[in-house]
Amino acid sequence: MANETQYIEVMAPGGGTLLVEAIDLDGGRGGGEALVAGGLPDFEPVMDTVTKLAKSFQHALEQAKPKKAAVEFGVKVAVKSGTMTSLFVNAAGEAAIKITLEWGG
Repeated sequence: MANETQYIEVMAPGGGTLLVEAIDLDGGRGGGEALVAGGLPDFEPVMDTVTKLAKSFQHALEQAKPKKAAVEFGVKVAVKSGTMTSLFVNAAGEAAIKITLEWGG
Protein backbone atom coordinates (compact mmCIF):
# COMPACT_ATOMS: atom_id res chain seq x y z
CA MET A 1 0.00 0.00 0.00
CA ALA A 2 1.44 3.41 -0.96
CA ASN A 3 2.18 5.96 1.76
CA GLU A 4 1.17 3.61 4.55
CA THR A 5 1.35 5.02 8.10
CA GLN A 6 3.42 2.95 10.51
CA TYR A 7 4.82 3.29 14.01
CA ILE A 8 8.60 2.97 14.12
CA GLU A 9 11.32 3.50 16.67
CA VAL A 10 13.77 6.32 15.97
CA MET A 11 16.95 7.53 17.63
CA ALA A 12 16.14 10.52 19.82
CA PRO A 13 18.46 13.53 20.02
CA GLY A 14 20.64 13.05 23.09
CA GLY A 15 20.19 9.27 23.11
CA GLY A 16 17.36 6.85 23.66
CA THR A 17 14.53 6.00 21.31
CA LEU A 18 11.11 7.42 20.46
CA LEU A 19 8.09 5.72 18.92
CA VAL A 20 6.98 7.88 15.98
CA GLU A 21 3.97 7.64 13.69
CA ALA A 22 5.53 7.91 10.24
CA ILE A 23 4.30 7.77 6.66
CA ASP A 24 6.23 5.28 4.54
CA LEU A 25 7.05 7.10 1.28
CA ASP A 26 8.69 4.00 -0.19
CA GLY A 27 5.28 2.46 -0.84
CA GLY A 28 5.27 -0.17 1.91
CA ARG A 29 7.93 -2.36 0.30
CA GLY A 30 8.97 -4.76 3.02
CA GLY A 31 7.12 -3.06 5.88
CA GLY A 32 8.63 -1.39 8.93
CA GLU A 33 11.47 -3.87 9.19
CA ALA A 34 12.80 -2.79 5.78
CA LEU A 35 12.61 0.87 6.80
CA VAL A 36 15.01 0.32 9.68
CA ALA A 37 17.13 -2.50 8.25
CA GLY A 38 20.29 -0.36 8.47
CA GLY A 39 19.55 0.67 12.06
CA LEU A 40 17.06 3.03 13.62
CA PRO A 41 16.41 6.24 11.67
CA ASP A 42 17.82 9.38 13.30
CA PHE A 43 15.20 11.89 14.51
CA GLU A 44 17.74 14.75 14.47
CA PRO A 45 16.88 15.91 10.90
CA VAL A 46 13.26 16.40 11.98
CA MET A 47 14.34 18.39 15.06
CA ASP A 48 16.68 20.49 12.90
CA THR A 49 13.76 21.35 10.61
CA VAL A 50 11.57 22.32 13.58
CA THR A 51 14.37 24.52 14.98
CA LYS A 52 14.89 26.29 11.65
CA LEU A 53 11.15 26.86 11.26
CA ALA A 54 10.86 28.25 14.81
CA LYS A 55 13.78 30.64 14.19
CA SER A 56 12.10 31.83 10.98
CA PHE A 57 8.91 32.58 12.92
CA GLN A 58 10.92 34.37 15.60
CA HIS A 59 12.59 36.58 12.97
CA ALA A 60 9.23 37.41 11.32
CA LEU A 61 7.67 38.25 14.69
CA GLU A 62 10.59 40.52 15.58
CA GLN A 63 9.89 42.41 12.33
CA ALA A 64 6.12 42.62 12.90
CA LYS A 65 6.52 43.64 16.57
CA PRO A 66 3.15 42.43 17.85
CA LYS A 67 2.35 42.95 21.52
CA LYS A 68 1.44 39.27 21.78
CA ALA A 69 2.05 36.32 19.46
CA ALA A 70 1.31 32.62 19.36
CA VAL A 71 2.48 30.15 16.73
CA GLU A 72 1.28 26.58 16.40
CA PHE A 73 2.53 24.16 13.80
CA GLY A 74 2.08 20.49 13.24
CA VAL A 75 4.77 18.22 11.89
CA LYS A 76 4.13 14.98 10.08
CA VAL A 77 7.04 12.61 9.84
CA ALA A 78 7.76 10.49 6.79
CA VAL A 79 10.37 7.82 6.15
CA LYS A 80 11.94 7.25 2.75
CA SER A 81 14.77 4.75 2.37
CA GLY A 82 15.41 4.80 6.13
CA THR A 83 15.71 8.62 6.33
CA MET A 84 13.35 10.78 8.42
CA THR A 85 11.65 13.69 6.65
CA SER A 86 9.41 16.47 8.02
CA LEU A 87 6.13 17.27 6.31
CA PHE A 88 4.27 20.48 7.14
CA VAL A 89 1.18 20.02 4.96
CA ASN A 90 -1.60 17.62 5.82
CA ALA A 91 -3.28 15.24 3.40
CA ALA A 92 -6.00 17.77 2.54
CA GLY A 93 -3.36 20.23 1.33
CA GLU A 94 -3.98 22.73 4.13
CA ALA A 95 -1.07 24.29 5.93
CA ALA A 96 -0.58 22.93 9.44
CA ILE A 97 0.46 26.34 10.80
CA LYS A 98 -1.65 28.70 12.93
CA ILE A 99 -0.38 32.18 13.82
CA THR A 100 -2.14 34.61 16.18
CA LEU A 101 -0.86 38.19 16.50
CA GLU A 102 -2.15 41.02 18.72
CA TRP A 103 -1.30 44.73 18.68
CA GLY A 104 -2.57 47.38 21.08
CA GLY A 105 -4.83 46.75 24.04
